[in-house]
Amino acid sequence: MIKKEKPDFRSDPVGNLRYHAGVVKAYADGPADRRKKMRSEAKLDLAQRLSPIMAVDDGDIRYLVDTSDRGPITVGLVGEGTWDEPLMRKTSDLLAKLLDRPEPLKDRVFLDVGGNIGTATLCALKRFDAGRAVAFEPEPRNYKFLKLNLIANDLEDRALPVQAAISDQPGELVLEIAPENVGDHRIRTGDEATGGDLGEDRRETVTVQAMTLDGALERAQVAAQDVGLVWIDVQGHEPQVLAGASDVLASGAPVLLEYWPYGLGRAGGLDTMHEQLRTQFSEAWEVGEERDAGPPTRVDLDDLDAFAARFPHPYDSTNLLLLKR
Repeated sequence: MIKKEKPDFRSDPVGNLRYHAGVVKAYADGPADRRKKMRSEAKLDLAQRLSPIMAVDDGDIRYLVDTSDRGPITVGLVGEGTWDEPLMRKTSDLLAKLLDRPEPLKDRVFLDVGGNIGTATLCALKRFDAGRAVAFEPEPRNYKFLKLNLIANDLEDRALPVQAAISDQPGELVLEIAPENVGDHRIRTGDEATGGDLGEDRRETVTVQAMTLDGALERAQVAAQDVGLVWIDVQGHEPQVLAGASDVLASGAPVLLEYWPYGLGRAGGLDTMHEQLRTQFSEAWEVGEERDAGPPTRVDLDDLDAFAARFPHPYDSTNLLLLKR
C-alpha cells in the first residue's frame, strides 16, 4: 500500500482537512491491530518533531529507536514495548524441552546475525541470562543504534558489536537500503530477478564489509562449543551465512533463522536453503513470527517444497529452530 502524502495546510487547507478526516475514518473503521499501528505511528510522528531518537522502556530494558523509521520493529516497540522477546521465549522454552536444559542460554554465547538495533541481543542478555553476545550489523545507522542500545543498557562489557555482514566469504558486498524499514536492508547477491515484487531494484545501495561466521568467531575469540544459540535474520541471505559457519554448525549449536521464501527466492537461494536444511540438520521446528501465539510444530525436512508453498505472498515468512543431534 502506498502511503498518501499529507497536503500542506497553508497551500491546500481543504486537502489537509480531508486528509485528516480520512485518517480519522480509517482509524474508526479499522481493526484493532491497525488502530494500534496508527497510534504508534502518531507517537513517532510527534516524537520526530522533537528528536531523532525515542526511548521505549520495557522493565529493565531500554530501547532507543530511530523516530524516522516506520518499519514493524520500531512501530512494534513503540506500540507494545517489546519485539523479539515473545519469539525468544518460545524458542527458549522449546530448546529447554528438546535439550533437557532448563535455561538453554544461561552463561552461554548468543550470536545475533543481522543484529539490527540490538533488540534480540538485549533480550538474550537481560531476560535469558546469556553470558555474552556478539551482534553483527552491516548498515551504518543501525549499527550506531546497536551501540547506543548497548550503552543505554550498560551491556558494553558483555556484548561485542561488529559492523559487518555475515556471508560465505570475506570481502565487500552491496547492501540495499530499505527507505522506511530499518529491518529490511538486504544483501544484493547478483542473482535477483530484475525489479522484484516490492520495488527493491529502486533502492539506494551501500558497500559493506563481510566476513564468515567462523572467521568472525575466531577473531572475537569465541569457541564454537560455547555458543548457546545462533539467531539469524538477514532478509534472504541465510544460505550464505550457513555456508560460512561450518565450525559453528559442527558444534551442534542450535540455530533460529527466518524462513522467507520470497526473499530467499529473489536472491536465488531457496533451493540452496532447502538442501542445507536437509543435509546439515536433523530436525526443524516452526516457531512462527514475533507475535504468533500458536505452539511450535515439527517440520518435515523431506518435504520442504510443500512447506514453502504455505507462504505464497511476498510478505509471508516464519522462523525455524534447527537442531543437529
